[in-house]
Amino acid sequence: MPRTSSMRELPMAYQTISEQQPTVTRVVDAFVTIMDKARRNQTTTSPSDEDLARAVTAAIKLYAARAEQTKQFPLPLTKEATTTDAIVVIAEMMRFADLNAFDVNMWLGRRK
Repeated sequence: MPRTSSMRELPMAYQTISEQQPTVTRVVDAFVTIMDKARRNQTTTSPSDEDLARAVTAAIKLYAARAEQTKQFPLPLTKEATTTDAIVVIAEMMRFADLNAFDVNMWLGRRK
């Protein structure tokens, strides 16, 4: 095989695994595009409930771990999320975790 000046010119079989991995930004961009399309098309079956729960859980766990490690709490939502979007998810998360308003209030006071 002739030598090439760049790894990008090599066939994928010759590249290392790390060079084949998509960047986090590309993965997030693809995920957001798929979710936005499903929402616009009112497609409530794709992704599946299980896949959506896995994605949300992974994001929440990362956010919580980062907040605990750094003691910083950046906004977890973009400006595109509405108050209704937030409260629908918050209410279901509270039900899932068996939390009540008193429990949440204790955590809200934690960052003072």
